[in-house]
Amino acid sequence: MSATQKFKKSWIKDPVKYILLWFFALSIFLLGHFLFVGWDFSSYVLNAQFLFGQGNFFEIYRAPLMSVILGMFSLFDWKVAEYAYIIFTACLFFYSSLRLARSIESDRFLFSLFSLNAFVLLFGLVEGTELLALALLQLFLAFLLEDKWYAGFFLGLACLTRYPLVVLFPLLLFHKQWRNWIWGAMSFTLAFIPWFVYNHIHYGNIFYSIADSYAMNILYRDYLITSFNWSYLLFAGNILLPFAILGLILFLWKKDFSRKNLLFFIFLIFALYSISTQKVDVLRYYITLTIPIVFFSVYSFHSFSPDRRRIFLGVIVTVSLLFLLYGMIDHQKEHFKGVAEQVHTLIGDCALKSNVWVPLTYYGTLSEPQPQEKMLWHDIEEGYYVLFFYSAREPDYMLNESFILSFPVVVQTKEYILLGNGCLAQEPVTKSYLQQLNAYLFFVDNYTVSDDPCEILFDGSKVCTSVNNIVAVGS
Repeated sequence: MSATQKFKKSWIKDPVKYILLWFFALSIFLLGHFLFVGWDFSSYVLNAQFLFGQGNFFEIYRAPLMSVILGMFSLFDWKVAEYAYIIFTACLFFYSSLRLARSIESDRFLFSLFSLNAFVLLFGLVEGTELLALALLQLFLAFLLEDKWYAGFFLGLACLTRYPLVVLFPLLLFHKQWRNWIWGAMSFTLAFIPWFVYNHIHYGNIFYSIADSYAMNILYRDYLITSFNWSYLLFAGNILLPFAILGLILFLWKKDFSRKNLLFFIFLIFALYSISTQKVDVLRYYITLTIPIVFFSVYSFHSFSPDRRRIFLGVIVTVSLLFLLYGMIDHQKEHFKGVAEQVHTLIGDCALKSNVWVPLTYYGTLSEPQPQEKMLWHDIEEGYYVLFFYSAREPDYMLNESFILSFPVVVQTKEYILLGNGCLAQEPVTKSYLQQLNAYLFFVDNYTVSDDPCEILFDGSKVCTSVNNIVAVGS
């Protein structure tokens, strides 16, 4: 019997429990988006509108795949596209969980159940990219274990969802045949080619988006101390963490170093390394750990008797539901839509800067990022309005009441303060992070930093320049 026939037979045997599980998970994903539209989710929608010729806001440093998929679903309406994207991504994740479980010859329902743990349900789609990245990584691992040459293509797509996942590139060496090392690397690169061409056409360098992201998140955030948040690990592992640890102990104790087991162990190490090097400590970044946590949790379950399995499954489901319920109740509905409408009523189509520029723009009031403290007086004199939302974490200087009140105040509420008295005409908000940084540095200190991606990423490597020139000829 072929692998495909086995897969179909397993599905036909008892489809009801899968359907109930997936319907419940999809309902949580859709409800979560209805209650809360995350900052990053909003930005990816705005990027999609720009890429498909219907917007005037664009952040080039963001990986493009989510925006491209959103744009493909925008045929009728952008709000419909958001929910279509959620349904598509959830279904892709459901399929990838089954596909990976089949590749590792594991219990498909158990693997699917653990994959849809409370942490994934709460954070998988709140900002849009995490569940998509997990789905693509699971497909990558499934095809890698089956020694398919196109496994690298799915890793490439995952990296086009979240750039830091490029740290997993060495896993391509787990191909059985050395020829597939080469084909895997080529298929990985193939996924990037359309984005490289776009970057070269619009920014002059195929690596511009990646370099802009690296500059913003790592290179010029050296003032931040990198640390690993153990409480986040506990949150990400939730009720599965004890079982995953037990699975790791059994794996090492038994010296069960098969290709499959080693792959997930190395994946875990790379994922931990990637998280530990992030300059911004964000809980949802830990979601990549879900894959090895689920794998080693299932691994540990093989050592239990059927009776203990049933008991532990009951505990896992009960605790997960309580965890999920707490997360949903603790959630507070956003207020940005009302603020955007109020501000637009006050200033019309005048240029605006804010510390919540993405949500304001998403809800129809175009905004640029907040000004640096030394630029505030200049921007207001130029005719900008500046809005500070108090619950936002930055900038610190907005809490200096005497400083803020030295500027003309349009309106001040418990939620925000709006400054300004001019009306500079709006322009599209499309400057990269590097362009914004250099504009600030030139104004304040009369110097700029290099915006050459080859220098930022590769210390001016001639290889980078040569590759960029080759793509230029091809495009």
